[in-house]
Amino acid sequence: MLRTISYQLLNLSSFLLFFLFFLIFLVVILNYLVKQFDFKTDKMKLYGILLGLNDKAIIMISTVTCRFLFLLWCIFYCKTIGRLEAIVLAGLTMIYLFHQLRLRHICFELLNFVVQYAALMSCSILLNYMLDVGVEYSMMLILLLIIMFFVVYVCYYYVRAVHDIVIKNKYVRKERL
Repeated sequence: MLRTISYQLLNLSSFLLFFLFFLIFLVVILNYLVKQFDFKTDKMKLYGILLGLNDKAIIMISTVTCRFLFLLWCIFYCKTIGRLEAIVLAGLTMIYLFHQLRLRHICFELLNFVVQYAALMSCSILLNYMLDVGVEYSMMLILLLIIMFFVVYVCYYYVRAVHDIVIKNKYVRKERL
């Protein structure tokens, strides 16, 4: 049992390194932006997004960010999508769903999980087919198009989810002229 758990954690070690490098990169960028801070620029909107959020909203944004990075890692690094990747993706989805209280968001999130997992599985199947049978240009083109669609879909979903969390939990209002 312990051997199986340690083996599965070893499989996720590259994701943990990827996540660590992302956090270091984020700290460096935000440190630079804080040093360049000016009240007269549009940077105030970037800094103000996370200010004043409650703990629930911060957990939701963290979960969405972690899932975003995990999906990008899966699409660019994993050759096969197995039970471990499905469990991690489902776990991150369940943490996010735990904080959602509206039925419409829960249904959309479950559908989103199915689409993301299906795209990961289709990429994995096509990649394994190309490794076993041989590289055909038509299969490579299909794989490239699926990867491009998936990256655009995941980026759109991430921005939309963060926007929904911020709008739902903050006093963001449009200024009237």
